[in-house]
Amino acid sequence: MNFRTAKLIYFSPTRTTKTILEKIGRGLEAETVEVMDLTAFDARSRAGGEVSEDLAVFGIPVYAGRVPQVVVETLTRFKAQEVPCAIVVVYGNREFDDALLELKHLVSANGFIPIAGGAFIGEHSFSTDEKPIAPDRPHEADGDAARKFGGMIREKLLRMKSLEAMPELKVPGNYPYREHTDRPPIAPITRTEACTLCGECEAVCPTQAIEVGDRVETDAEKCIICCACIKGCPEDTREMTAEPILQIADWLYTNYSEPKKPEVFF
Repeated sequence: MNFRTAKLIYFSPTRTTKTILEKIGRGLEAETVEVMDLTAFDARSRAGGEVSEDLAVFGIPVYAGRVPQVVVETLTRFKAQEVPCAIVVVYGNREFDDALLELKHLVSANGFIPIAGGAFIGEHSFSTDEKPIAPDRPHEADGDAARKFGGMIREKLLRMKSLEAMPELKVPGNYPYREHTDRPPIAPITRTEACTLCGECEAVCPTQAIEVGDRVETDAEKCIICCACIKGCPEDTREMTAEPILQIADWLYTNYSEPKKPEVFF
């Protein structure tokens, strides 16, 4: 098959998924690579439409073993006429559970044909200096693996004679998917004594849960606990103090410290 153009479509509040997809994009060596970043609220509200590139690459972080609910509806607005695609999930060193299978089902329902899948590791959103969970991932070796994955996708596309003759891509996961976890409204807080009201937390929040005026206001009902505001605060004044999240972080730190490696599926 001909392969000249690609589109990278991703949701990436803490930029780990963005990093992985950029590396994959380099490995593809396409003549033209278009990027569609769905992280910002406004970007998701505008996104969608027909994808006509030779390849689409979809990337999402894993939230409790699933595709983040906040981006599901946006993903369903991308349509295609039998366009090959790669599906990628990035998870915080525990498991990716049903997320890759769910992503496969979402894009397949809209005319995309998955030909490759990947599961990569990123620093967990709940990771801290005191209790690191996959710290500094993706690291250089992860980036090399992502570039290699991109090259493998390219080779597969160039070898393919037609999509009709290609067997269905098999990826791990279960259906019905694991249930979403119900939780009370929880959000990071701001230590006001050190906050400079720079507005960076508001700028990086993917759900418009933060408003900065004379003080920082956070709407816990809108918060998806991505912790982009914590990772992005230049003064380190945002922090998570909610006991349920601290307990989860402690459990992850205790039980999932052994570094995992990327997995790819063809």
